[in-house]
Amino acid sequence: MNNDELKDMRSKMGFLFQSGALYDSMTVRENLAFPLERVLKIKDEHEIEERSKEVLEAVGYQVPLIKNAV
Repeated sequence: MNNDELKDMRSKMGFLFQSGALYDSMTVRENLAFPLERVLKIKDEHEIEERSKEVLEAVGYQVPLIKNAV
């Protein structure tokens, strides 16, 4: 595989480190809301709730949003 092919393949991949990726003192909902509020500056609670639910459904994670992350 040449450098261009490798670069193209890498642009289609993504990963997330699991250790340290969540704040254990926060609930699942708070962990999902954190980047929405801090990075995307979303203030609407309904939108945050809907986006959080969408993400959980997309990855097949069925847990109450009020449960702690770990």
